[in-house]
Amino acid sequence: MEMSVSKRTPDAAQIRLAALIDSLPLGLVITDEDDSPQLTNRQLVRMLHYNSDKTLAQQLDDLGLKKICSECRRDNNKCKPREIKFDDFVYKIIVTPVVFEGKVRGTIVLLENITQQKMLERTREEFFATASHELRTPLTAIRGSADMLLKYYSNVLQGHDDMTELINDIYSSCVALIGLVNDFLDASRLEMGRVKVVEEEVDVMKLIKEVVHGLRINAADKKIILGYEVEDENLPSALADYQRSRQVLVNLIGNAVKFTKHGGVVVDAQKKDKVIEIRVNDSGPGIPRDRQSLLFKKFQQAGESYLRREMAQGSGMGLYISRLLARHMKGDLILEKSEVDKGSTFLFTLPVAKELKTQSEKGKTTT
Repeated sequence: MEMSVSKRTPDAAQIRLAALIDSLPLGLVITDEDDSPQLTNRQLVRMLHYNSDKTLAQQLDDLGLKKICSECRRDNNKCKPREIKFDDFVYKIIVTPVVFEGKVRGTIVLLENITQQKMLERTREEFFATASHELRTPLTAIRGSADMLLKYYSNVLQGHDDMTELINDIYSSCVALIGLVNDFLDASRLEMGRVKVVEEEVDVMKLIKEVVHGLRINAADKKIILGYEVEDENLPSALADYQRSRQVLVNLIGNAVKFTKHGGVVVDAQKKDKVIEIRVNDSGPGIPRDRQSLLFKKFQQAGESYLRREMAQGSGMGLYISRLLARHMKGDLILEKSEVDKGSTFLFTLPVAKELKTQSEKGKTTT
């Protein structure tokens, strides 16, 4: 049902306005102070498959729009975009209040049908998950075969340096590809909410020491310093998944070591309010401000130049996955600061265990 802009005879300006509203690719509704629809466009009617069995107001009420508009008027603030399922369709809804002479007179609502987009996203995620599973099996077999050739046929390979190098290349390439496949699987599972996170008390100092110790050889090979400086080593435990927290920290420190050529990498931690803050500080090349927005995006790297930071150095998914994991554990991961030629600081936060013990039993598994 389409509503006219005015009950008076429309003038040219009103006709143009009505034509403009009807030509919008999004569904539009303007409601009054009682959250009743006063103006709609043709796209909205098409999107809702309007029929005579129900009035437009009833259709919008079934969609839950009246409640959303009421909240928007009450708060006098633009509501965050929402996704709502309705009749096998998915709609993105944006609501903003209409203010006139200091009083909220109603709301403007925009609806976008994103069903196809959601289906494409799901298909893509399922494809990556299936393809990754299928790839991992043969890659693991190739890696194992190459490893056996190097171990059990070392005598035969003596004096055949070219052959040994080829087998080493096969082995290292398989390891890299398996890592890439695992990244695809992790990202896909996280995006679909299928990753299990075990809530347990995590000894933060033990975690830091373990990761730093494991990566010291990498730092020594590059002749840079890797260590930790924590003023209070008696930090309270964090409520998180130990293995997932370790995965995030290995990625952060590993990246810092990889891109730091001089100086070193230092990890520090402290309790602040209800969270444990873990910082990874490096004296690496830093990240230009105009590239920092790429850091936590999938398949993106934030080096100064795509030519200087080759794609072979990584899939560009490490930080993307790490942030998803941090947020699944009710923490976060951000770039706190970075200056070109002066280094970067990444901040990884986790909730303090004591603060959440009353809300979650130790050892509880969530998704």
